[in-house]
Amino acid sequence: MLDIILGAVSLGLLWAVMTIGVYITYRILNIADLTVEGSIVTGASIAAYSIVNGVNPYLATAMAMLGGMAAGLVTGLLHTKLKIPALLSGILTMTALYSINLRIMGKATISLLRMDTVYTVFENLGLEGNNAVIVLGLICVLAIVSILYWFFGTEIGCAIRATGNNPNMVRAQGI
Repeated sequence: MLDIILGAVSLGLLWAVMTIGVYITYRILNIADLTVEGSIVTGASIAAYSIVNGVNPYLATAMAMLGGMAAGLVTGLLHTKLKIPALLSGILTMTALYSINLRIMGKATISLLRMDTVYTVFENLGLEGNNAVIVLGLICVLAIVSILYWFFGTEIGCAIRATGNNPNMVRAQGI
C-alpha cells in the first residue's frame, strides 16, 4: 500500500512541472495553450535519446529543456506572426510534436534500463526508486516555484501578469 502512495506522489511531483506550465498560460496569461502536453514528451524524447547515446543525464535534461522551449517558441511564432489563435497554435504544435518525437527517438520506445539517469546520484546515496524520484521532484518543483515567484515580482513579470488581467489597459500603458 505504501508503494502505491509513494508511486502516486512521485508521479504527481513529476507532472506538477507540466501543471505549472498550464497554470501560467491559462490563469496568468488567460490563454488556453496545449503546447505543454506535447513539449513535455519532446523533452523526454530528447533526454532519453541523449542518455542512450552516452550524454551526461544532467546535460540531457538541459537539452530537453531547450527542446521544450523551442516548442513553446514555435507556438508563440504561430500565434503572433501568423495570427493563428492561441488555442489552435498550441494544438498544431502539440500534434506536430508527436511526429517529431518519433523522429527524435527513431522508434516508438527507448529503454533506459541499466542507464545512468538524474536519479542515479540519489540512488547511490541510499534512496531507492520512488524515494529518489520524490526527493529530486521536490527539489525541482520548489526551485521552479521559487524562480517563478521571484520572476513574477519583477517589472517584466508584473507586465506579463497585467497582460493576462487586462490586455487593453496594458496596450494603453505601452507595455
